[in-house]
Amino acid sequence: PLLLNASLEAATNFMAAVSVLEIDKKKITGIRSVESWQRNYPRDNHLANMLGYLDNERRGISGIEAMFDDIMTAQPGKLEFRRDVRGRPLPGGRIVVRPPRNGANIHLTIISPLQQIMEDKMRLLVEKYRPEHAYALMLNRQTGAVMAVVQYPQFNPNDRNTMLPENLPNHALYKCYEPGSIMKGLSIACAIENRCVSLATEYDCENGHWRYGGRALRDSHGYGVLSVAKIIQKSSNIGTAKIALDMGEELTYKGLAAFCLGQPTGVGFYPAGEKARVFANESRGLFKPLKYWDTLTVTRMPIGQGLSLTPWQIIQAWSALANGGVMMQPYIVEKVVYPDGHTVYSQPHCKATPISRETAQLMTSALKLVTQKEGTGRSAAVKGYEIAGKTGTAQIWVPADPVSKSKGYYSNSMHFSSFVGFAPADEPAFVLLVSAENPKGKFRTGGAVCGETFASIAKSTLEYLQIPPQLDPAEERKQLSRPKTVSLR
Repeated sequence: PLLLNASLEAATNFMAAVSVLEIDKKKITGIRSVESWQRNYPRDNHLANMLGYLDNERRGISGIEAMFDDIMTAQPGKLEFRRDVRGRPLPGGRIVVRPPRNGANIHLTIISPLQQIMEDKMRLLVEKYRPEHAYALMLNRQTGAVMAVVQYPQFNPNDRNTMLPENLPNHALYKCYEPGSIMKGLSIACAIENRCVSLATEYDCENGHWRYGGRALRDSHGYGVLSVAKIIQKSSNIGTAKIALDMGEELTYKGLAAFCLGQPTGVGFYPAGEKARVFANESRGLFKPLKYWDTLTVTRMPIGQGLSLTPWQIIQAWSALANGGVMMQPYIVEKVVYPDGHTVYSQPHCKATPISRETAQLMTSALKLVTQKEGTGRSAAVKGYEIAGKTGTAQIWVPADPVSKSKGYYSNSMHFSSFVGFAPADEPAFVLLVSAENPKGKFRTGGAVCGETFASIAKSTLEYLQIPPQLDPAEERKQLSRPKTVSLR
């Protein structure tokens, strides 16, 4: 048949239906077959920023593609011999045959149904709040295995039109944020670990306004005297700052450093007896050494100001709270299967133990309060389950502008909103972080923007993992009360 004035798409579809062998056999004048290749990503944009992509030379230049490029790339066969002027092998000459070698297969720890759940839920968050970036990360707290990970904006490696410069980077590994109030979970854990406070210790929260070091510190509500447990539940900046002052600069710094802040997480592949493979150029974040602290640092860093962390650093640190004080090394590659069938597995291992099991249990009991009736994370509650977690609403720092000579300042309109937690609280099946950079709309707090999405992802995950509800209706009525209005923090 002859295609006249056909569109490129129509012609392509037609040619795809015709056997290449038939074309070659018929030897049609003006038509010939040309070999080409294309990497196919069956799930389109799913996990695209972690998987990465290939360049035009078939080289992996980002993500998993780059991490394993040397062993995933197939090697062509080779035939070597001496020949005469006519190209014929010389009699008695040595012939070397090297057969072609297929590339290795990389198996990830990602649980596909959970990845799909997270993709769907995060898409709704992005459509509703239109953040500049959004993230959701889920870890197995006992092994460090990555169960699912989503970031926005995304790209589809099958569609070059979506591969815009701003969509390609793996921002969860490279982009840093002041974490805000989710740091309070780590800071207060340090104070309990060092026996500076108990959950019953009380602090005067100064009715929401307190001056220290010549600067004011405020709470979103005016609180009076609160116990440490209530300081966590209400997310009091003033209470947390006073706890850190009692702990002192040195213990505060050492305690937070024990959570591996200021270090790349090294998420990747950890085979026994072999060199680990990790994502290249992961950010260290910003965690100032003690010698650079000023008078205010001890009151600001514990509430999530004056340091910057990647989403991966945040969830790695929180995994220790969920796992009895033990922080496992995050990894995303489960195993590598070589062409000959040889299989190498990633070996889960402990990365650090920043707090004791006793401290982790005490923190869990306090973090449960956050998702209960009077907590700032009520929207993250899941019916029938106890959820331990923390809201975060960090004002984004606007740097000084040398052109206008304006000084740097914390914006009142731009926030990094987040909710991080684990479920079920006492025997967690997962640790989950949901965060959004500069969400739009009337409500921009961590509880309002991320709590509901956390709850939705957590509920679907618990159902998928077939973990039955744990609270009886009477106990649930006491603990869980979803408000008609969103949390103000």
